Amino acid sequence: MWAEDGALIRLRFAGSQASGDALAALAPLVARYSTGGAMLTRRAKVELRGVARPEAALAALREAGLVETGVAADLPDIVVCDAPGQDRPARRLDRALRGQLARVPGIERLPDKFLVAIVGDQTAAARALRCDIRLARSEQGWQLTAGDTHLEGLSSDVALSQAVRQIQCCLAQGTPQRIATAGSRPSHGPQHDTPTDSTRETLGFVFGVVSAPALAALGDIAGTSPIGLLPNRRVFVPGLKAAERTQLIRLGALRGPDDPRAGLTACIGRRGCGQASTDTRADALALAEHDPDLARAGLHVSGCIKGCAARSPRPLTLVGRQGGYDLVEQGGPAGQPVLSGASMREVRAWLSARTRRAGTH
Repeated sequence: MWAEDGALIRLRFAGSQASGDALAALAPLVARYSTGGAMLTRRAKVELRGVARPEAALAALREAGLVETGVAADLPDIVVCDAPGQDRPARRLDRALRGQLARVPGIERLPDKFLVAIVGDQTAAARALRCDIRLARSEQGWQLTAGDTHLEGLSSDVALSQAVRQIQCCLAQGTPQRIATAGSRPSHGPQHDTPTDSTRETLGFVFGVVSAPALAALGDIAGTSPIGLLPNRRVFVPGLKAAERTQLIRLGALRGPDDPRAGLTACIGRRGCGQASTDTRADALALAEHDPDLARAGLHVSGCIKGCAARSPRPLTLVGRQGGYDLVEQGGPAGQPVLSGASMREVRAWLSARTRRAGTH
């Protein structure tokens, strides 16, 4: 897939977890081939942007064992929302489901965006994940939701068979369609909860972008142990020590949930998209510095009305248009603007005036 800044290469890691060795192998390839670092996606993938030589990059990634091959590449996206480790119930179900789906005829015919979520811990990110089939663990057993179908109290074996049945029914259609199981609407601000309800072992990066040096450091910290890839563009590093966190912050990780940049949402902007006319991410960072409280609450800077990074409402959404911005309060990119065609100077002036008005009440 190509964008304005070069090719995109997306890597999937089985079970939504990557070993430290895999990240260590990925780091020099990101440095060599990607101009935009490695971006964590909302489907717990790792995306290389700005790849000028995709064929050479793919060959190197295959040689490093980082590209799926065979039937594994034909399986749908399966996101596991749980702490890393092989013995977690969600991860056992994931392995069983992959094994079953590998034997389903025509599995490669599923729509490209078909998504299965296996939720072992009900974090905000997991609840907000829009998927086709959701398998969620509760005290009563497994719950399965697929479109209008909702089953509860299932054993892992029954949950597995029901998920496979849903996919087989989808494939039985002449042209398989998505089931479209909606997630709950996420909160405006950053999603702080994690698989263990602790932020100590969870790290975020600005716009989900991890630099090659940060990837190398993560690989060194984890070694052969797995690191969890979360659907809110964060990583879960079991046993992360304070000194290691400090090292990663120096390499671009967010300082924590109170870091104003944690509340920012922005697409790639004009640097990588022909639909955008503004430098969305640079502008978002500038506004976070200008008004940290606004950024913490949730600020979305979109390159156009499509809202590729997010469509849900935020306290403030900026929508790029002809080099300026339309401002939408308490809405998404398609909302009614309170200010249109504003330059960044005018945006900052508007925010300052709003802050002064709020201070008089």
